[in-house]
Amino acid sequence: MVEDEDNKEDQFDFTADGEALSYISLAQARLVAMQTARETPGNYGRASTNVPMAFEIVESSEDEDYYTITLGIRPQGAFSGKPGQEQFFISKEGIVSHRQVLGIPSGGGKSRMPLVIGGIAALVVVAVIIGVSVGGGGGGNASVDTPPRLRSRSH
Repeated sequence: MVEDEDNKEDQFDFTADGEALSYISLAQARLVAMQTARETPGNYGRASTNVPMAFEIVESSEDEDYYTITLGIRPQGAFSGKPGQEQFFISKEGIVSHRQVLGIPSGGGKSRMPLVIGGIAALVVVAVIIGVSVGGGGGGNASVDTPPRLRSRSH
């Protein structure tokens, strides 16, 4: 029986056509995961639609039949938020058997603060214009109606 176990390690797997199966390494499985994520992006959230993403290996492991690869995902370029994660289960033959988005990138997007400040500034300008046009400016009649104590009594 021990002999059978030793011989099992030396055996090769074959397809139904008699061709030898080729297995990929863990490094190759990482590459398959990154290529798959790039070519067919997962659902990384509405804010990430049509945004080029960057991928990095967060974790990788293998068991008897599969490689498990977890990628960090974030928009390319400067990003100060929290990256998302996508996990891939890749067979030893290099086939992606399952993939799942564990979390989408969050934060780090464009700040809305300049928009808010610009909106407030625009409202202040509009309020001042309305105030002046309604009569709050007091510029038109001030020279005609001068107070009595300022009028000259030289007559």
